[in-house]
Amino acid sequence: MPILKLLGTKFNDLRFDCFKGHNGVDIYTKAYFRFDDAIATVKTGIGVKSEGQLLVSGTKGYIQVKSPWWLTKTFEVCYENYEHNESFSAPFPGFGMRFELADFVRNISEMSRRNYKLTAEESITMASIMEKFLHVTR
Repeated sequence: MPILKLLGTKFNDLRFDCFKGHNGVDIYTKAYFRFDDAIATVKTGIGVKSEGQLLVSGTKGYIQVKSPWWLTKTFEVCYENYEHNESFSAPFPGFGMRFELADFVRNISEMSRRNYKLTAEESITMASIMEKFLHVTR
């Protein structure tokens, strides 16, 4: 989750809104995170179609990564005065999972060169988020 990479794992509150299908599977979920000095939302769903951009809002402007954010090709830094906007190219060869798998294999086969893209704390936090989701949406 980009939220954990951008804002860290120490959120103060987390809540979910969820729609379930007839079979009990969540078809659309929105999660709300509250940090000391930030808030963040994330949405996911297998039963709906929605824009999949990444938007990071700040006091002087925002950063927009167009959909699908996990295959970043370009992103734009946007300001109040659109004439000052900046576009950046960030080629991302292949698919996002390709890098996850490569990192996983390297961390197993080359113990001395471990370089986790996700820290242990981030992985544990993601697991706890999923556990909370499963607990509150039963």
